[in-house]
Amino acid sequence: VADRLSVMDDPQLLVLLVGAIFAAHALFPRSQLLARHFSASAAAVRAGRVWTVLLAALAHDDLLHAAFNGLALSRCGPTLAARFSHDRQQFWCFVVLAAVASSSASIWTQAFTETRGSSGIIFAMLAHEAARDPSAPTLLYGVV
Repeated sequence: VADRLSVMDDPQLLVLLVGAIFAAHALFPRSQLLARHFSASAAAVRAGRVWTVLLAALAHDDLLHAAFNGLALSRCGPTLAARFSHDRQQFWCFVVLAAVASSSASIWTQAFTETRGSSGIIFAMLAHEAARDPSAPTLLYGVV
């Protein structure tokens, strides 16, 4: 199986993780395990659950949020992987750092709320692409 997996599968794996965690939330909506470990908040970090700043970036509250983030990740992820010359370690380091940075920033600016979602990862991917190639055209879904 490992021979069949290519580095191009990393963005697909990221989308699969988002989908699987959303499915787990949908199937077990009252699960304390999911609620405690996939929602980043200042209270969670103070309680010592620092991993929530990473895991929250993979969790979503509703189907529309998960679907649009999955769509964006499926479009931005392969470009990022190509920019990193398909180096798995660089791709996943970028994703982890973007997740931690975006969740941490959200906690810092909104101390009394929980945060979930991959939007921070997506915006980091878009910012990276814009910084690497500022003259590249940007297309908006449904507009251009």
